[in-house]
Amino acid sequence: MTEKTQQPQQIQPSQESLQKGRNAVEYSQKLVNMSLQEIWNIAYTSGFGDAMEIVKTDQKGQVQ
Repeated sequence: MTEKTQQPQQIQPSQESLQKGRNAVEYSQKLVNMSLQEIWNIAYTSGFGDAMEIVKTDQKGQVQ
């Protein structure tokens, strides 16, 4: 009985996949390095926009 040893097959990612990975790492690093004030400002601005849409929708329903 003879056993053949198989070499592991190396997979090469595409350039597009590598770039997406780099972008994800860069984005994560920027997020980690943001100050609490910057994160608060982004969350507040996003929440305010969402709240204004809800108010507009509620006002349209009450006008009838």
